[in-house]
Amino acid sequence: MPKRPEKISSPSTDQGSSEIKKTTQESSITRREFLGATEGIFTSVALGKSKEVEVWFNQLVGQTEKARGAGRKIRFEILYTPHTSRKYLEGFREKVERADIYIPEALGWDQELAVDFQAVANGTMRPDEFFKKRGWHSKNRPYYSFELAELEYIHGSGKFVRFIDAPLESELFNRYIEIKSRADKLDLMQNSENLIDAFKEFIRDSAILHKEREQYMLSKLKILSDDISHGRISGLQTTREPRILLNLGAGHTGIYHELVKSGNEASRSFNPMPYIFSFPATEMIRRYLFDKEVSEELAIRTLAGLVLSSALTTEFTWPSEDILTRDIFIKKAVNKLSIHDIKEGFGQTRTSSQPSWVLVASLLINKLSKRGIYIPKSEKELDDFLHSQP
Repeated sequence: MPKRPEKISSPSTDQGSSEIKKTTQESSITRREFLGATEGIFTSVALGKSKEVEVWFNQLVGQTEKARGAGRKIRFEILYTPHTSRKYLEGFREKVERADIYIPEALGWDQELAVDFQAVANGTMRPDEFFKKRGWHSKNRPYYSFELAELEYIHGSGKFVRFIDAPLESELFNRYIEIKSRADKLDLMQNSENLIDAFKEFIRDSAILHKEREQYMLSKLKILSDDISHGRISGLQTTREPRILLNLGAGHTGIYHELVKSGNEASRSFNPMPYIFSFPATEMIRRYLFDKEVSEELAIRTLAGLVLSSALTTEFTWPSEDILTRDIFIKKAVNKLSIHDIKEGFGQTRTSSQPSWVLVASLLINKLSKRGIYIPKSEKELDDFLHSQP
């Protein structure tokens, strides 16, 4: 197990002298200049010229910080995973061991979460204690398997944990909640054309927020990099090539591209490979992010996928702990429906006295059953379907 970062102790007189000597050399200050400046300090103090002392000291500190960061190369490593099962963290422990700082994806985090995450990394809190404190368990956390494994792998590692995502009390997080709530408010009584237009606007706004969130994360990474370069993180001042490990969902590949574009040392990996962007809305969001056209067919199929996803989450017990398989099932199933089938399902809902998303889902599930596609009740049924469909 890697050693935890040691606390920085006060240097002895000899250590302090050698540090000053090293700093002055790196700062291009000759010994004579340093001694001369030191003599100037005492003279200024004697004459009461405190302002001159302050100016000299600030210049020296600035040069020292610049020298301390000179030549240090920060390396970023990003692991892209679905966050749906612990099996997608294969090889994660080794990545943590190589890293100096670990950054999890945590939209809506707060200070208590950050403190407890660090406590787990320090080994002073167990992963099960972390979950118990929040009342989290497998029944109320769809990503429980993944989150538990993540904490188990960093437990006792002694790594620094930092958060760069939008926190709970931020304007970005409030907008995320507002946009997310709009999905349930889409008017099912409007005709198909208006419904699709409203849905496309909802996804477009989600994509805009997604991009702003990534810019926020990049700005926090810049601040963290500056703190490392200028020796402001105790325990990393002498690390020649600090390594930062980020664990993000695959929808955030923009973070990697921006880091590389800015001249940073960055690498990335995906698990599993080949990677499947399975969440129903991911393809639409990515098309909006890269300014690509979103067809009516893609929008209709995405809407149908989200309706089925909601129903399978609330109305059915999914046979696998890996909910990525649910999204893959939905994607394959929806592709078996014609556009006419999907529009007809929404049309029949409009004639109902009690239109609802559950009703739409039941109508779509009925149309799937007519094509021999049923909601799997066991892992075997699920595997058989997934391996039989292209």
